[in-house]
Amino acid sequence: MKKESGLTIIALVIIIVAVGIIIFAGLQYAKKYISKQEVEDTKATMLAIQTVITNIQNKHIVDEENNPLEGVNLNLEDNTTGYNISEKLKESMQTQENANLYILNKEELQKHGVNDVEINETKFFVVDYNSGEIFYSLGVDGKYKLSEIE
Repeated sequence: MKKESGLTIIALVIIIVAVGIIIFAGLQYAKKYISKQEVEDTKATMLAIQTVITNIQNKHIVDEENNPLEGVNLNLEDNTTGYNISEKLKESMQTQENANLYILNKEELQKHGVNDVEINETKFFVVDYNSGEIFYSLGVDGKYKLSEIE
């Protein structure tokens, strides 16, 4: 009898399963990494906006006439801004006492050095000039306030 060398069907199946498991684990890791990066990018944008509104607010306090608050004033009871305010976002914003809410558009953010921010009727940032809180319309893991996002 001639001795055959090479892989058996069982060995081949084991190798294919092992490679499949490694690929699956790698994809899961990559997915988590990308998701974490998106959260970090959103937080960084919100922190940059918080710095911008602090500067705007300070200038406004010193000279209200020549330094108006920037953005579109948001009335939660009668939203006429053209931006879609979800119920969850609205609930989150209603927790703010004496809120002075504004939505900053892309041009206003770019004017203050916050670039590469996508703003549309569903994806936008709301600022509260009284507390300095920033809200993100899409939320991150069910949280809308910068102070709540980890």
